[in-house]
Amino acid sequence: MNYFSPRDQGNQNGRSSGFSSDNRRASDPYSDRDSRFRGGFRDRRGDDRRAPRQDFQKSQAQQYLPPMDNVLYQAADNIDPANIDYSFYDVPVKVHHARDQPDVPAYSEFAEFMEIMPAWLQKNIQRMKYQKLTPIQQHSVPIGTSGYDVLATAQTGSGKSAAFFIPIFLNIAKQNMKTLTNSPTTYFAYNRNVARPFVIVLSPTRELALQNATAAWQLSNNSGILTRVCYGGESSRVQSDVLQNGCDILVSTPGRLKDFLQQGVVDCRYVKYFILDEADVMLDFGFVDDIKEIRNIMLDHQKARTENENEIIGRLQTSLFSATFPKEIQNISREFLTNPYHIQIGEIGVTGMNITQVLLKATKNTKMDFIKYLSSKTGQMLIFCKTKASVDFLAQQLKAAFYQKTTGQVNEEIKTQIDQMFDYLQRQVAEQTPQSVSTPQKFFEAKDVDLDSGMVGAIHGDLSQAERTANLGAFRSQRLKILIATDVAQRGLDLPKVDYVINYDMPAQIEDYSHRIGRTGRAGRRGCSITLVTDDESKSIMKDLVAKLSECNQLIPAWYDDMLRTKWTMDRAYSKGRRSGGGNSRGGDRGGRPQGGDRQWGQRQW
Repeated sequence: MNYFSPRDQGNQNGRSSGFSSDNRRASDPYSDRDSRFRGGFRDRRGDDRRAPRQDFQKSQAQQYLPPMDNVLYQAADNIDPANIDYSFYDVPVKVHHARDQPDVPAYSEFAEFMEIMPAWLQKNIQRMKYQKLTPIQQHSVPIGTSGYDVLATAQTGSGKSAAFFIPIFLNIAKQNMKTLTNSPTTYFAYNRNVARPFVIVLSPTRELALQNATAAWQLSNNSGILTRVCYGGESSRVQSDVLQNGCDILVSTPGRLKDFLQQGVVDCRYVKYFILDEADVMLDFGFVDDIKEIRNIMLDHQKARTENENEIIGRLQTSLFSATFPKEIQNISREFLTNPYHIQIGEIGVTGMNITQVLLKATKNTKMDFIKYLSSKTGQMLIFCKTKASVDFLAQQLKAAFYQKTTGQVNEEIKTQIDQMFDYLQRQVAEQTPQSVSTPQKFFEAKDVDLDSGMVGAIHGDLSQAERTANLGAFRSQRLKILIATDVAQRGLDLPKVDYVINYDMPAQIEDYSHRIGRTGRAGRRGCSITLVTDDESKSIMKDLVAKLSECNQLIPAWYDDMLRTKWTMDRAYSKGRRSGGGNSRGGDRGGRPQGGDRQWGQRQW
């Protein structure tokens, strides 16, 4: 995988194949020694087991995929700044801090701190086509550069990666922290150098770790700063060897970093910046104990600093970024952060207002036809299913339909409903476009699209990391038109060109709905989510969805209101019958409308 940054791939290709005895672990069935030295691991069936050379070579080819410049900036090359509607960033911003701390003026333009920005960072920002600072960047960059801890809550797609990496790069260049580290050595397998990063970024998933590492590579290109990434599911041997070849910024998942700290692969003596990205997700995944242990080890390592090192590095600066602010996050922030500046962008937990949310009535038998026909009329689509089996089945069906050119073979009712949806989307865009724009761009336009079976990909937990990364990369570069996923892709992934998020299956919780649709409408672009609703949906999620749509001023179709009212009536009647009959009896009255009537949530139809 992408353990090497683009700049130092030469070190990777030319590294020694030497092997030292302390690097030999019985848990690894293969080693990178010459084939004549294989065997001797008395850990499996038989003694002196020999691993076939060709299998190891195949494994190596999958593990080493250093991103080149044309790959690093491929996503940026597809960005049209004209499609970014910065009016969606006009959201309320609140900054809280202790009374004895000064107000830190926000930046409004890159030009305000261009004079303190090294030339390589200026060039990389231009190459990434950053036009304006997002609200989180306007406040986080000056506060982080000033040396304060940051607690930031902002919706997904608001530019959080750049918000914590830009001040880090500014300070690394200003403080000349590279003088503390040794240059990478060719024969590191013999020297056994320990990785001593300046920055540790914790991410909850492998995909998010790779995404943050890519952002660091993009912003630090040609700077001499080494960014490494490590996570579970891949060879720890390969990752540890790469880390020991030099590391300034380490992006990792909590479990793998804890392992490397305990093994002595990583030393936190020089760590100046500790970033917790998507902290609420890490807590949901149960990483809180790992995070606390990592921080305790980090503080112990820093006790070994010399006086000169303390002068250069200073105190540990911690930043915590989260989309929500539950009680657990508040507790962690009090324990980890020192007098932080709390930056709140917009309303916590509110889905982006630049996402138009559409509900379509479907049945189990018509959902597939909806997707087939919709795919022939739209741009890139990210489709969410409940199960891995559903993902694989839908991918196979779409590939077959694309190959056989049968996407248009659906009944007229489906075609009419989708055509009405496109008319509704165009009206929504026209209503939301500022009057200063004379010719609003048609973001959601129905148009015939040429399709082939190679335009469909999948991502779920049963796929290898290499397959998942390859499909995500193909989707980002628009080689894939449709990516079908389980909820493994719902949090944090930056997929900037997604036009539509499709909820093929309704999520179990409203939080999952918000995170799913947050994959579109990112970084100021317009987006659309389409949810296929069937009669057997949970009443609880349907009710929560009403509140979410009302919160975002979205249309609630009358048929949805009728469907929810029917479920409510049936449940009330069933409960009343159970109370009247008692025991296991079916009871008496099972009909009727709840007294007092129901709240009317929506009346308009397309």
